[in-house]
Amino acid sequence: MHSYLLMAFGALLVLVGLALGIHEIRNPIRLSGLISRRRRRTLGATVLCVLGGMIGNGKIPQGVVPKEVLMNSAYYWLGVMLLTLVLVGLAIWDTLEGVRALNAHLDVAEGREIQKLQQHLAQADSR
Repeated sequence: MHSYLLMAFGALLVLVGLALGIHEIRNPIRLSGLISRRRRRTLGATVLCVLGGMIGNGKIPQGVVPKEVLMNSAYYWLGVMLLTLVLVGLAIWDTLEGVRALNAHLDVAEGREIQKLQQHLAQADSR
């Protein structure tokens, strides 16, 4: 039962990773500076696929097993946890970069609106 659940969850992660990767590859670049975002997100999708494959193929020892088997299993699942932390780090990095880019865009848009308002006020004063 556990192995089927792990295989199903791993397959789901692989499918989500493939969908995200294909979406990033097919999405045209419209703004400057998005090459690094595309690389970061494609790397995240790849890590998600690898993580799904590892979870789907992972074994959980049942019953009494030799110490070597337990150690190998512990190292394997430690690797899964480390890949998960890498994925979380990429997600946080992507979020912070997105917020920074949004703030820069809002600053530019606010500057344009202030210029328009100043021009309208200057035209109203000249009349």
